[in-house]
Amino acid sequence: MNDGGLPMIITQLNGGLGNQMFQYAIGRTLAIRNHCPLKLDTSRLSADPLRTYALGHFAIQASELSSTEWRAFSFPTLAANGTPEILRRLLRRKHTPVI
Repeated sequence: MNDGGLPMIITQLNGGLGNQMFQYAIGRTLAIRNHCPLKLDTSRLSADPLRTYALGHFAIQASELSSTEWRAFSFPTLAANGTPEILRRLLRRKHTPVI
């Protein structure tokens, strides 16, 4: 859910062009099926010296996840007990499915 309480699908991109296209296709399919927007999390790409965001040349129907939205979900870190932090946060929220 975003700040307005509306559902959204967030796809975290990584890898090269082929992987990004596949990840986009899955996210887009889920967004269509759930009647909600698709956001692309490119944070992992900015940390990879060998990969860059490669979907900008295509007419895709998605927007990048804003830094405000990214901070709201705190993608992903591990807590001291090994539980992904995002799951701990989402378990406190109601009606926020994670796939």
